[in-house]
Amino acid sequence: MALERRVNNLQTFAGPGQATALADGLKDLRGDLAAFRREMSLFRREMRLEFRAVRAEFRAELEAKIGPLTSDVSTLKSDVSTLKSDVSELKAALAEVLRRLPPRSAPTD
Repeated sequence: MALERRVNNLQTFAGPGQATALADGLKDLRGDLAAFRREMSLFRREMRLEFRAVRAEFRAELEAKIGPLTSDVSTLKSDVSTLKSDVSELKAALAEVLRRLPPRSAPTD
C-alpha cells in the first residue's frame, strides 16, 4: 500500500520509532473504524426493524380511524342527496303556492 511505503520513509525524517508509532496508530484507527462500521451496520438494521414496526402500527391506527370516517362520509352523502330531493320538492311546492296567489296589484301612491 502506498501509505505504508510513505510511513516507512518517515523514519528518515521523523527519527527512529516514530514510523512504528504512526503505523501502530493507523492499525488501531483502522480497527476502530471497522468496529464503528459494524456497530453502525447493526444500528441501521435495528432502526430498519423499528421503523417497520412503527410504520405497521401507524397504518393499523390510521385504518382504525379512517374506517368509521368512511362510513360517516357515506352516510353524509346519502343525507345530502335526500336534502337535495327535499329542497327540489320544496321549490316545486313554493312555485305552486306562488302560482295560485292572486297577481300583485300596483301600488297606489
